[in-house]
Amino acid sequence: MRLGLALALVILTGAEARADAIVTVEAGRDVVNIAAEDILGVVFQDDGSSPRVVVTLTEKGITPLATFTMAHVKEEVVLKVCGQVVSRPTLWAPVLDGIFAIQGDGKAKAERLAEVLKTRDCAAMVVG
Repeated sequence: MRLGLALALVILTGAEARADAIVTVEAGRDVVNIAAEDILGVVFQDDGSSPRVVVTLTEKGITPLATFTMAHVKEEVVLKVCGQVVSRPTLWAPVLDGIFAIQGDGKAKAERLAEVLKTRDCAAMVVG
């Protein structure tokens, strides 16, 4: 297990965001790219105080994110959608099941983010 993790980390270290990545997560020089085809589902949730977008990855998308998050627990990461920074969360636990939430910066921004991820249309991403 450790050897597999070490090899995966070597592959991630120094990687760059790919043009086909709709979601990119970065921690220093480590990068994980999530392409549109790696996203299984997107759900907007709003409990009245904390809007968020819940993203579920395909089987293919789970392993790279799990490997990355295992290596960066208790670190701040940069989460980008369509190349734009949308969040800088601290990872408190690894994401092993391929399901993660992006906390919204207000309802309108979270709804727009959910729409971009659902449609896989980066042209709809508006700064601000």
